[in-house]
Amino acid sequence: MPKFSAKGQDLFKVQRSYVGELALAKSNLNTDFILLNPYGFTYTFKGFPSEIYVDGKEVGKGNLRNQLSFNEDVYYREGTMVFQLSNLKSVLGAVKGVFKGEIAYTVKGRVLIEAFGMDIVHPYEFSGSIPVSLWELLLK
Repeated sequence: MPKFSAKGQDLFKVQRSYVGELALAKSNLNTDFILLNPYGFTYTFKGFPSEIYVDGKEVGKGNLRNQLSFNEDVYYREGTMVFQLSNLKSVLGAVKGVFKGEIAYTVKGRVLIEAFGMDIVHPYEFSGSIPVSLWELLLK
């Protein structure tokens, strides 16, 4: 799995994942993260077009909510990835996770960065989980 790290420290850190919008056919999953800039580079994190997988099956697509700009005075920025999920695919892939109390997912895509006057494209993937309460699902 491609990583972004400096001296063994991961530069991309997932904070939390949660359902942002829930609808009958499609829903949104948001993933909040922190992106570090320990060397004070000037660059723009332009996007992260990606697919999200549950139980090995693609269940949606996503990208950054907003671009993130860095310079020598910015050590980190907080950002959000927004994924649009197909509810039918998501539910079928997540059934096992509901009983475990969390749904594990993997995101695979391409990081788009503008730095040093050029566009840089780099493959990247990360994994996370969404806490799920079976009781909350039954009571809604």
